[in-house]
Amino acid sequence: MVTRTRLYHDGTLVLEDFSVSDVSGHLADPASVVWLDLYRPGAAEFTMLGEDFGIHELALEDAAQRGQRPKLDRYRTHEFLSAYAVTVSPAVRN
Repeated sequence: MVTRTRLYHDGTLVLEDFSVSDVSGHLADPASVVWLDLYRPGAAEFTMLGEDFGIHELALEDAAQRGQRPKLDRYRTHEFLSAYAVTVSPAVRN
């Protein structure tokens, strides 16, 4: 499985490709946003997401199912994006 992590603080990227085991520590800071990409996760990774990060069981079910429609679900503690590809463009400043 391939994993990619990114940490944003106050909207600015401050750290990339850190260990997944460090994610929960970064989540303790309310000014931080953590991006976690998992490529072809297995049952163990889904269990870890549910237990360590409190990802809602319905979000995990959606992630495990092939062919889910792209959508954004809002939960009390997090948002969950189901997507096949994401492209981020830098803001254009005049």
